[in-house]
Amino acid sequence: MAATRMGRPTACTPEVTADICKALSSGTSLTLAANYAGISLDSVRRWILRGDEGEEPYASFAEQVRKAEAGVLIALSAVALKGARDDPRLALRFLELHPRADMGRSQRHEVSGPGGAPLTVDLDPARLHDRVAELLAKARAGDAGPDEG
Repeated sequence: MAATRMGRPTACTPEVTADICKALSSGTSLTLAANYAGISLDSVRRWILRGDEGEEPYASFAEQVRKAEAGVLIALSAVALKGARDDPRLALRFLELHPRADMGRSQRHEVSGPGGAPLTVDLDPARLHDRVAELLAKARAGDAGPDEG
C-alpha cells in the first residue's frame, strides 16, 4: 500500500499552476510569477523538486512551468533570428548569447594560490569550526582585517 501524506491540502492547484504559467509565458521571472499567483518562491521551488521525483500534482506542475519558460525563449529566439537576417551585428550577438557552448563565447578561469601554487583546502571540521569562530570573534570585536571582512 502506498504511503499517503497527511496534513493540509496542497496549494498546487490547477488554478495556481495556470496563474504561474500565464506569468511565465509573458517572460517574467519565476519569482514574479510566484508572487502573481500568491505563492512563495520557496513553495514553487519545492513543488518543482517534488515534481522531478515524479510526485503528483507536482510532476504536472513542473512540466507545465518548464514548457511555459521554454515557450518564451523559443518566441524570443524567433524574433532575434528574424532581426538577425537584416543586421549582421544582431546575428553575431544572437550566436554569442545562444546557450549552446559551441556557438557562444566561452571563457576559462583558473584560480591558484600564492605565487601560482595550487590552492589547499582544509575541510577538517574541527579546524574549520575553530577558524569560523575565530573570524566571528574578530568581526564582533571590530578587528576583521581587509582579507577577512
